[in-house]
Amino acid sequence: MKAPRARTKKKRIEPHTLPNLLIFGLLRRPRNVADSIHRAYVLHYWRQCRSVRDHLSVFKGFLLSPLRIARDIRAWSGKLGPAAASASGKTLWRQRLEQLYLSFFFSIDSENYYLQEFYQDDGLKRARHFFVEKTLKAGVYRLLGSYGRYLHREDEICLLGRKLDFYKFCREKGLSAVPVLMQFRGDGTISDLRQDPGRPGELPEEDIFCKPNLDNRGRGAALWFWKGAQGYVNPEGKALTAEALKSRLTALARRHRYKSFLVQPLVLPHPALERFRIQATPTVRIITYTDLDGTNRADRAMLRFSISPGAIVDNASAGGAVAPIDMETGVLGPAATGGSEQISRRLLSLDNGFRIEGHCIPYWKETLELVLRAHRFFLQHLVVGWDVIITEKGPLLLEGNSQPGVCFIQRLTCSLWVKQKRAGLWRRTAKTLSIFCTAGSSTRGMATKRWTFLAARA
Repeated sequence: MKAPRARTKKKRIEPHTLPNLLIFGLLRRPRNVADSIHRAYVLHYWRQCRSVRDHLSVFKGFLLSPLRIARDIRAWSGKLGPAAASASGKTLWRQRLEQLYLSFFFSIDSENYYLQEFYQDDGLKRARHFFVEKTLKAGVYRLLGSYGRYLHREDEICLLGRKLDFYKFCREKGLSAVPVLMQFRGDGTISDLRQDPGRPGELPEEDIFCKPNLDNRGRGAALWFWKGAQGYVNPEGKALTAEALKSRLTALARRHRYKSFLVQPLVLPHPALERFRIQATPTVRIITYTDLDGTNRADRAMLRFSISPGAIVDNASAGGAVAPIDMETGVLGPAATGGSEQISRRLLSLDNGFRIEGHCIPYWKETLELVLRAHRFFLQHLVVGWDVIITEKGPLLLEGNSQPGVCFIQRLTCSLWVKQKRAGLWRRTAKTLSIFCTAGSSTRGMATKRWTFLAARA
């Protein structure tokens, strides 16, 4: 008789707690796509609560939320309130009341109140269509991830978060991607990944971009310019020899939590996009998704570029700027600045006088074809945010994100969603979630089985 297999306790990932939305999201009847997305997060969270203590922690957070909200309003209105009052004509007290309303009933914090320009005349109307990003990353993306892995459980899986694995997978599938030249590990070993290295194990004599194998928002990235006999020089003017830089990269890998640092060539943009580059190479972010009929579609896109001379990454959260891209024509719209140090500025032209609005992205058709073809190899991810560098020879995949942020895309296009009463990807996402977020219907058949699977995996 076989001994019973020992059951291992699965580690549970706690979703982010938004106590006010968890309470009012249950009481509120969904009236738009944002409400449906939030309802999916609420149902997912409450199903995670498996003890009285879990439930009480939500109610405790709800009861204490006015103190947190008041502190948040005081900090942000003091920082950005006067500038918003000058831009919109709204007094500080009216701004504070609107922030209290949005924070208490919809969990839209004061930072997003100013970041999304909800202090404008149509702000409260647009806010009702705003997706709180934490509900996506803490709930919806996890549900879609489980659903996608279940649907494509027999397919080959590549983790998008690991940049080296992503590059190797793209190379194997014939997808154009920015190459990884070397990997430095925390144990001191070095992997040379070049096809035909002239000097194996030695840094290439060219400008290089270094970054952790697993991290986000450009954290830990470094840029080094090759200066011949002088060695490598970073944007601050610090010079290192090749051996000193190798030692530095090994030390960085040793200190990083995932013990791995990568070296890539510094890829320059297409000449038509060169004016968007100061230090950081501009990239295109495109969100693709799998529709209900199994077709991969591209939903939204934006050009990300840095406006700070000292920045080496183009992330909007690091103070960069973003410009929406028309999906049909590849033409740019007016840009908006990122970051939270000042209220948003609309940019019609760059500091060098180059006009942003109306500029056409080169190789736009080829770029869309590349990301849609790439998504066919990552079907377990129902939603992917692709970062693409468009070079003189064509587009190159930089990386893929299984939980793409939508904060800045909403900032650029939320008014369009309200006007057209649609949200593309997110309306279809809400329909997909509704299939298995209403467990218990005997007429749903396979949908109920899929939800049972998701609930067991949660």
